[in-house]
Formats: sequence, structure tokens, C-alpha cells
Amino acid sequence: SNALTTLAVTAPAVALGTYLWLLRQKREEQKVGTVTEVVVYPVKSAAGISVEASALDARGLRFDRLWMVVDSRGAFVSQRRAPRLALVKPKLPTSDESPLELSAPGVADLAVPVVEKAAKAVTVRCWEHRIAAVDQGDAAAKWFQDFLKLPGARLVRMPSTTRRLCNPKYAPRGTHTGFADGYPVLLASNASLADLNTRIANETIPMNRFRPNVVVDAEDAWAEDRWIHVRIGENVFLVAKPCSRCKMPTIDQATGIPGGERDAKVRDDDLGGGPNAGIEPTATLQTFRTGAHLGYADPSWASEVFFGQNLCRLPGFLDVLRRPAPVRLGDPVFLLK
Repeated sequence: SNALTTLAVTAPAVALGTYLWLLRQKREEQKVGTVTEVVVYPVKSAAGISVEASALDARGLRFDRLWMVVDSRGAFVSQRRAPRLALVKPKLPTSDESPLELSAPGVADLAVPVVEKAAKAVTVRCWEHRIAAVDQGDAAAKWFQDFLKLPGARLVRMPSTTRRLCNPKYAPRGTHTGFADGYPVLLASNASLADLNTRIANETIPMNRFRPNVVVDAEDAWAEDRWIHVRIGENVFLVAKPCSRCKMPTIDQATGIPGGERDAKVRDDDLGGGPNAGIEPTATLQTFRTGAHLGYADPSWASEVFFGQNLCRLPGFLDVLRRPAPVRLGDPVFLLK
């Protein structure tokens, strides 16, 4: 009887799996690119780490934007307000329990042990979301206060119990992310950047200004605007929403100095971080990449500038049996039709 019960439970599952597998074989796919870079940003707005492969979890790339600097009110701090964050270089942790190692010019390196539970619960704000987080201690706080010259700054980490939901207007219901601005994975195209740079007279903008997670070589510039579902390696993603750009692409990631300015001093609130008109690449993006130029229906997007696409991974039927496959350098990118 036990054998019959097991068969009754497993047979439908095997049949469903076989059906979905066959469905996938029949689905029309067109190769549209190859992954040329995978980047993880452990601390929001700090330097990224190029890797050969990154594991995926429910929030996006593993360890991506798992830590965040907040001010004395618990509001997030990004390069929009503290451009020197670009000079903070984290090392990629080797496990969930590994300390976060930080370095920056002119200050001693710091290893921040993971604090899973603090004596006092902390609620922080990232854009409109209020999020339960864990303060990572006084040593990390002092390190950031001193380097950023921002009194009251603290470092927080998102615990595994926190779910920060993405906007269900664009993302599948239940999709959640870490401390990224809004979505789990940001994709950008080398061809699109090359086209942008042909339009900029006296400057070549590097890809790191746009802080993508996945960079692809695509045949045509701006082809990603038309993608809806893509398969990257073994993972299928919804192309959820074009990425509107704030003034961060105008900040030199090597110096932490915003374009048109002489230093990296602390500035005003992050929520005011709209496009920095007149500074590249924003100035050129405003000539052909606004919501109005692109014909987007949402009137609030009319004056926004867009570069890159926000992705949400779609669960696969094998997820119940194993972890999602990593995203790797060299992964083919297929457009699903």
C-alpha cells in the first residue's frame, strides 16, 4: 500500500514535469546575446564585484544589496547623497556567516561580523518601503561615519525573514528583493552603451556608471527595450520594467566625484536624486531616451531617462528539487517568443 501511495503522489508530479519539459522544447527561442559581465554589489551604492558566476536566490544575485547604509533617521544613504560610497570596496562573502570585509582610501580595512539578531529591532526606509533590518554594530557605524563624513550613519543588513515586495504592477506577485532600488536584477547591453557613447562628444561613459548586475553583448543597440521574457543560461526572467536613471550615472565611480563638481562632499536627501540635467550621460540620454521619446504610456515617465532593464526571475518547476542555476559569464541569452 505504501508503494501504491508513493506512486499515486509521484506519478502526477513526474507527468507534470515531463509536460513542462516538452513544452520548453517546443517554445521558440532566438539567441540575442551572451553574458559578458556579472556584478554583485553587497552594499547598496558601494563598489561592485565582477564575478565569473553568481548564485541566485529569491532576492536576486546572492549577497546583492544585502547591506545598506542608513542615516540617523533610518533613511537609506546612496551615492546621490554620499558619492564617496563609490570608493567603498566590499569583498564578496564566502558564506552567509562570513564577515563583510570593507576597504576604502585612507581608512583601515574593516571586517564586519554578521549580526543576525540585534538587541533592538530596527526599521529602515528604502524609497517608499519601511523594512525590518538588523543593525551591524558600532564599529561598522563609526567606520562609515568617519569615511563618509556623515554623523549618525549606520550599517544594516536584511535578515532572511524580511520580504521586501516588488511593485506588483510590473513584477510577478510575491517577487521580492534586497536593498536594490526596486527589482532583483538589472540588465544592461554593451551595444546600447556603445550607441550612447557615439552620441557624446568629449567623454566615454563606462558601464559601471549604470551599475548593472548582468551585462550582455547583444547584436542591436536598445534591443532589450523589446524583450519580454529571456532565458539566461538555465534561468528564465521576466523583463519587468525599463530602468529610469537618477543622477548616479553622472558620478565617476573611480573617484566618487559627480560630473561638473570638484569634490565628493555629502549632499542633500536621496529622495531628491532625479536626473542631473546638463551632465553626461544624462544630458545626451535626455535627447533620445526619455519616456516621451520612447512612447511610454505612463505620463509620469515622460521626462525620465531610461537605460537598462529590470529583471525578475520566474520560478522553474525544478526549483522544488534544487537551487536555481547560477548566472555565469558566457551564458547565452535567448529571447523567448
